[in-house]
Amino acid sequence: MKAKIPISVTGTLTNSGLEDQHQPAEGLSAERQYLPGNFCRRRGDPLTAQGFTLLEILVVVFIIGIVLSLVVIAVNPDKGNDLKSEAGRFIALMSLAHQESILRSKEFAVELAHDGYTFLNFEELKWAAASDDVFRARSLPKGIYMEVYLEGAQFDFINADEEEETNPRIFILSSGEMMPFEIILRQENSAETVHITGDISGNLSMDEQE
Repeated sequence: MKAKIPISVTGTLTNSGLEDQHQPAEGLSAERQYLPGNFCRRRGDPLTAQGFTLLEILVVVFIIGIVLSLVVIAVNPDKGNDLKSEAGRFIALMSLAHQESILRSKEFAVELAHDGYTFLNFEELKWAAASDDVFRARSLPKGIYMEVYLEGAQFDFINADEEEETNPRIFILSSGEMMPFEIILRQENSAETVHITGDISGNLSMDEQE
């Protein structure tokens, strides 16, 4: 005669002679085992690994980049009498604007002059000077000036019409795109120059030449 498997009146298997599948793990109460967020798990359940999403990692990378840019801008703020220092500050500000445009879905532009530059925001269907103090208008130290090349052509500051808004602008879009450009910083009575370039993806570089 075959052995009968104990069955309760509800039609389910009893734990007589069988291991109860809902028995708490050794050393843990049933209440602790199933508390939300508890690391305890049911015996036999596979471990589930939890990590960061790609979006979270990208946000952290952007934030780190912003912090590093602010550090570069803040270090030795009065030391602006050489080309390399000014070029480094300009690149740091451009990089910060590029990162913020993506994170905040905000359009930026940089309006250039031969002796300085101004950051603009596109708000209420028009371009206006950025209100953030970090992006305030900046002037180059005396004796330092810039040459600007957009789409391969040099902008002529000398013959530009002062009555019209003809100063060149580099556009920084929330899509991550940037208007390609080349800027050459020069110093009076010196053959030394610093070349700053930016591509459509927002990559910036600096090259010193003598």
